[in-house]
Amino acid sequence: MKLMIRSQPAILAWETKNAQQTTPSMPKEPLNLEIEEPQMEMETTKSVIHIDQDQCFNESGLKNNSAFLEDMVARSKQAVMEGIAHRVEEGNQMMAIETGQDAIAEQASYNAWERFYHEFGLVTMPMSRPIITVEEGDVSYNFKRGSVRVLNGPFQIDRGTYEPGKVEYYMKQKNSITITPVGDEVDITL
Repeated sequence: MKLMIRSQPAILAWETKNAQQTTPSMPKEPLNLEIEEPQMEMETTKSVIHIDQDQCFNESGLKNNSAFLEDMVARSKQAVMEGIAHRVEEGNQMMAIETGQDAIAEQASYNAWERFYHEFGLVTMPMSRPIITVEEGDVSYNFKRGSVRVLNGPFQIDRGTYEPGKVEYYMKQKNSITITPVGDEVDITL
């Protein structure tokens, strides 16, 4: 059996009305205005950032004169105290004859080799952070308002008119599908 299919699409229609506006009429004579300008006086103090990197430079070996002097004084005091302690220890070894040790040979060996054995370390990066302090700034101001006075002119203002537009829409034609059989033969082929 054969089928005939007919379809009809939906159709929308609309009607529009444009918006209308009338511009205000300008005054016929120019306006005379007395204008006093607004004024603002501002006084600012800038913010200041202080960055103290002395400790960072000291740790990296880039010391200023006072830090270098303090370091040398401390090292000198330590060297003097170590020297005194070393001499006292050598004297005590020499006095201890009863122990039977050869104090002179031991001291000679120590003073020739062991005393000068050191481990060295090299530091190029500072371990401390810089000290950052901020002095905040300030802004003070004095504001004097301005004014506008109309000396002549129209005191009733024509603002004009406005009429909004419109859009109306409607269904002009509805959609539909019609199926009708044609003929009386049945086709059963696959």
